[in-house]
Amino acid sequence: MNASLCGSADWRCVAWACAWLCAAACGDDTLTERSPQAATPAPPQTAPEPSVDWAAHVVDTPEEPPPSAAASEQTQAATLADHDYEAGAEVPVRHLVYRVGFVVPPELRGGRPLLSAPAGELHIDVSRERLRARLVGPGWPCDEGTEVRLRSDVPGVYLFDGQGGRPLPPGQLAAWFQGHEGGHTKGGVRVLRESGKAGGGPGELVCALLAEWTRQDRDDVLPRCVGGSLAPGFRFGLWSAELTAIVPLSLPRTKLRADAGDPPAPISALPYRAILEPSELSRLVPSHVRTADPRFAPVDASVTDAALDVDNDSDARVIVIAQGVPVGWVRAHAHGHFPGFTPGYYYIGAVRPFGQPAMRAGLIRVPSSLHLRKPN
Repeated sequence: MNASLCGSADWRCVAWACAWLCAAACGDDTLTERSPQAATPAPPQTAPEPSVDWAAHVVDTPEEPPPSAAASEQTQAATLADHDYEAGAEVPVRHLVYRVGFVVPPELRGGRPLLSAPAGELHIDVSRERLRARLVGPGWPCDEGTEVRLRSDVPGVYLFDGQGGRPLPPGQLAAWFQGHEGGHTKGGVRVLRESGKAGGGPGELVCALLAEWTRQDRDDVLPRCVGGSLAPGFRFGLWSAELTAIVPLSLPRTKLRADAGDPPAPISALPYRAILEPSELSRLVPSHVRTADPRFAPVDASVTDAALDVDNDSDARVIVIAQGVPVGWVRAHAHGHFPGFTPGYYYIGAVRPFGQPAMRAGLIRVPSSLHLRKPN
């Protein structure tokens, strides 16, 4: 059991003693998953110069511009106030912890990665009628501590992030995750099912969360949690999750209300975030290139700490991947700065959260600046 979990929530520490681990067993049933557009890897002998202005391959276009990263924090009223959970007795819940890791598309690996990106976690408090999910750690392309709330009787969710709190209509959680609210982003989801379990848990709302997250009808995903069984794992976009802890708890009803009430602590709005620390980036080994080849400019060996700068002028978040390892993410219309590289050439590409390519992978000299832009 990860000791850091108790450090972040003292009130759960005693309950961790009775936590049990769920082994993920893959079922045969899957939903159709949207395949990312294949990006043709650029071999070393045909790699473009680092000065190329890369164009983003837009898959979907938002109907309205995304909110500014500098917008002041505000809380909007929910579409339907959750009066049933304003007060009352405690409610039995399950506290779930999913460990979440990256699944890098094959065209961006460029060989066997030497490092693994740190995982994130998805913490869920779920009863039969309400659910709260919190995104923890660097393994998510969004503000640390983002919280999603939903209820069994009303479609859509209520979201808290660095912009404040607001209701999102059905399916708009997917567009938010992609980085542009108001768009039509849709992804596929694969929900694992544990054979031999009789169910009886509050698993339906976990599947409802995954349906909202990937812009699918709840009724299409709920059969994956038939009988209330908890999904031992799931996968969508670049993320694969495994259930690592289940803790029975009782919480006040106010701690499960699915509207603007009982808000979380303020969440910082980030324009970008490094997934790897500079000390970890320094462990990435540059690709070998022929120094006599005029297509590869010489590398300044005197530079000891090279940085990759990314200007993301596209309309969605992007995850930057170097040598097959996610190194950071950049919000739409924002600038990201990732120091710690050893000077040299790296196999670098970028993708959106649901796996659509944002930049074809190729050998890029670092230090360098990349410019991702929306096509004309």
